[in-house]
Amino acid sequence: MIAKTLSLISTIKADYMGMFASILCALHCSAVPVFISLGLVSGAGHSHNHLFDLFLAFVGLLIAVFTLVKDYNTHKSATPLITAFAGFTILFVSL
Repeated sequence: MIAKTLSLISTIKADYMGMFASILCALHCSAVPVFISLGLVSGAGHSHNHLFDLFLAFVGLLIAVFTLVKDYNTHKSATPLITAFAGFTILFVSL
């Protein structure tokens, strides 16, 4: 089962997984404040799970590390590494 799962993950391009995670993050991060401001989530402390935020951040970090290491070996440019490091630092500090 694990070998089949790893085989499936290796066939999916990391860029597409990264785009999916980014879209999911954007939807989550924009929907929660809208729901709170509309009053759809009363007492948001019990309904908004910060572990989900951390989970999405770590999934994004894993995808970014996998993609950036692979691409760095090809292009030898440190700019995407620096940009990703700055972005993830801001993200984890804000959580």
